[in-house]
Amino acid sequence: MDLPEPWPASALAVLAERHRQITRYGHTPQADDASPRNHLLRTAHVFLLDGSDLLSRRPGPADLERARRKAIQAAALCLAEIERIDRELKPAAAGNPS
Repeated sequence: MDLPEPWPASALAVLAERHRQITRYGHTPQADDASPRNHLLRTAHVFLLDGSDLLSRRPGPADLERARRKAIQAAALCLAEIERIDRELKPAAAGNPS
């Protein structure tokens, strides 16, 4: 897979948001694993609905910025959930060589 050079601003914003979630709020992988199974994706869903509501009317620049921020927060939570699933699958893959 060829990766874009340079990385798109949107991808860098999602990674920066995930870093903020970890450093500012303590949403480490260990904390994510200890939360209810559906917490990350449900929270991401709320952010996406909020962003969608902002875009459903005639959004001005401030609404567009807020919708972008909500989408970035949701994407960062989705990354956290993917990592959580990967951690859960890793022991199963190690015990079941294919």
